[in-house]
Amino acid sequence: MPRTRWQHMRGHSLWTRAAISALKSHGKPLVDMVPADVAEWCPAYPTAPDSQRRAFWVGFMSTLAKHESTYRSWAVGGGGRWYGLLQILPGTARGYKCNVGSGDALKNGAANLSCAVRIMATTVPRDGVIAGNGR
Repeated sequence: MPRTRWQHMRGHSLWTRAAISALKSHGKPLVDMVPADVAEWCPAYPTAPDSQRRAFWVGFMSTLAKHESTYRSWAVGGGGRWYGLLQILPGTARGYKCNVGSGDALKNGAANLSCAVRIMATTVPRDGVIAGNGR
Protein backbone atom coordinates (compact mmCIF):
# COMPACT_ATOMS: atom_id res chain seq x y z
CA MET A 1 0.00 0.00 0.00
CA PRO A 2 1.28 3.48 -0.79
CA ARG A 3 2.29 5.81 2.01
CA THR A 4 -0.23 8.55 2.65
CA ARG A 5 -0.48 11.69 4.72
CA TRP A 6 -3.59 10.35 6.48
CA GLN A 7 -1.86 7.29 7.96
CA HIS A 8 -2.33 8.65 11.48
CA MET A 9 -6.13 8.72 11.15
CA ARG A 10 -8.55 5.97 12.12
CA GLY A 11 -9.85 4.38 8.92
CA HIS A 12 -6.82 5.27 6.80
CA SER A 13 -6.29 1.72 5.50
CA LEU A 14 -9.88 1.51 4.29
CA TRP A 15 -9.58 4.93 2.65
CA THR A 16 -6.41 3.94 0.83
CA ARG A 17 -7.85 0.61 -0.33
CA ALA A 18 -11.05 2.32 -1.50
CA ALA A 19 -9.09 4.89 -3.48
CA ILE A 20 -6.94 2.20 -5.12
CA SER A 21 -10.03 0.16 -5.95
CA ALA A 22 -11.70 3.21 -7.50
CA LEU A 23 -8.57 3.95 -9.55
CA LYS A 24 -8.63 0.37 -10.87
CA SER A 25 -12.28 0.65 -11.94
CA HIS A 26 -14.04 3.94 -12.74
CA GLY A 27 -10.78 5.87 -12.27
CA LYS A 28 -8.90 3.97 -14.98
CA PRO A 29 -9.07 6.93 -17.42
CA LEU A 30 -7.18 8.99 -14.84
CA VAL A 31 -4.45 6.36 -14.50
CA ASP A 32 -4.21 5.85 -18.26
CA MET A 33 -3.57 9.48 -19.17
CA VAL A 34 -0.50 11.67 -18.72
CA PRO A 35 -1.59 15.17 -17.65
CA ALA A 36 0.40 17.96 -19.31
CA ASP A 37 1.49 19.36 -15.94
CA VAL A 38 2.27 16.05 -14.21
CA ALA A 39 6.04 16.66 -14.30
CA GLU A 40 5.50 19.49 -11.79
CA TRP A 41 4.04 16.92 -9.41
CA CYS A 42 5.82 13.68 -10.31
CA PRO A 43 8.53 13.66 -13.03
CA ALA A 44 8.52 9.84 -13.21
CA TYR A 45 4.75 9.57 -13.84
CA PRO A 46 4.87 9.32 -17.66
CA THR A 47 6.96 6.12 -17.56
CA ALA A 48 5.56 4.69 -14.32
CA PRO A 49 3.54 1.45 -14.32
CA ASP A 50 -0.14 1.62 -13.38
CA SER A 51 0.52 0.57 -9.78
CA GLN A 52 2.82 3.57 -9.25
CA ARG A 53 0.43 5.90 -11.05
CA ARG A 54 -2.34 4.77 -8.68
CA ALA A 55 0.02 5.37 -5.74
CA PHE A 56 0.62 8.91 -7.04
CA TRP A 57 -3.12 9.66 -7.15
CA VAL A 58 -3.71 8.23 -3.67
CA GLY A 59 -0.84 10.35 -2.35
CA PHE A 60 -2.21 13.37 -4.18
CA MET A 61 -5.64 12.89 -2.62
CA SER A 62 -4.16 12.40 0.84
CA THR A 63 -2.26 15.68 0.47
CA LEU A 64 -5.35 17.44 -0.81
CA ALA A 65 -7.35 16.07 2.15
CA LYS A 66 -5.02 17.87 4.55
CA HIS A 67 -5.99 21.21 3.07
CA GLU A 68 -9.64 20.40 2.44
CA SER A 69 -10.60 18.74 5.74
CA THR A 70 -7.44 18.22 7.83
CA TYR A 71 -8.05 14.51 7.22
CA ARG A 72 -11.44 14.60 8.98
CA SER A 73 -13.90 12.43 7.06
CA TRP A 74 -16.74 14.02 9.04
CA ALA A 75 -15.78 17.61 8.12
CA VAL A 76 -18.48 19.92 6.80
CA GLY A 77 -17.40 23.23 5.29
CA GLY A 78 -18.69 26.19 3.34
CA GLY A 79 -21.57 26.81 5.70
CA GLY A 80 -22.80 23.23 5.38
CA ARG A 81 -22.27 22.89 1.64
CA TRP A 82 -19.17 20.68 1.29
CA TYR A 83 -18.63 17.30 2.92
CA GLY A 84 -15.95 14.83 3.83
CA LEU A 85 -12.26 14.34 3.21
CA LEU A 86 -12.19 16.18 -0.10
CA GLN A 87 -15.09 18.57 0.61
CA ILE A 88 -17.47 17.52 -2.16
CA LEU A 89 -20.77 19.28 -2.79
CA PRO A 90 -23.62 16.70 -2.79
CA GLY A 91 -24.98 18.16 -6.05
CA THR A 92 -21.59 17.67 -7.69
CA ALA A 93 -21.50 14.07 -6.45
CA ARG A 94 -24.94 13.43 -7.94
CA GLY A 95 -23.94 15.15 -11.19
CA TYR A 96 -20.99 12.79 -11.58
CA LYS A 97 -23.19 9.81 -10.65
CA CYS A 98 -21.27 8.98 -7.49
CA ASN A 99 -22.80 6.30 -5.27
CA VAL A 100 -23.67 8.90 -2.63
CA GLY A 101 -26.77 11.01 -2.53
CA SER A 102 -26.35 13.17 0.52
CA GLY A 103 -23.86 15.12 2.55
CA ASP A 104 -23.99 12.51 5.27
CA ALA A 105 -23.04 9.80 2.76
CA LEU A 106 -20.05 11.92 1.67
CA LYS A 107 -18.79 11.84 5.27
CA ASN A 108 -17.87 8.20 4.67
CA GLY A 109 -14.17 8.44 3.83
CA ALA A 110 -14.14 5.55 1.36
CA ALA A 111 -17.24 6.82 -0.46
CA ASN A 112 -15.86 10.36 -0.58
CA LEU A 113 -12.59 9.21 -2.14
CA SER A 114 -14.36 6.96 -4.63
CA CYS A 115 -16.47 9.95 -5.65
CA ALA A 116 -13.39 12.17 -5.90
CA VAL A 117 -11.76 9.63 -8.22
CA ARG A 118 -14.91 9.60 -10.37
CA ILE A 119 -14.83 13.40 -10.60
CA MET A 120 -11.09 13.57 -11.36
CA ALA A 121 -11.38 10.76 -13.94
CA THR A 122 -13.62 13.14 -15.88
CA THR A 123 -12.11 16.55 -15.18
CA VAL A 124 -8.39 15.79 -15.51
CA PRO A 125 -8.70 14.06 -18.93
CA ARG A 126 -11.13 16.78 -20.06
CA ASP A 127 -8.77 19.59 -19.04
CA GLY A 128 -5.55 17.73 -19.83
CA VAL A 129 -3.95 18.98 -16.60
CA ILE A 130 -4.09 18.35 -12.86
CA ALA A 131 -4.30 22.06 -11.99
CA GLY A 132 -4.23 24.67 -14.69
CA ASN A 133 -3.30 28.31 -14.12
CA GLY A 134 -2.78 27.83 -10.40
CA ARG A 135 -6.39 26.75 -9.80
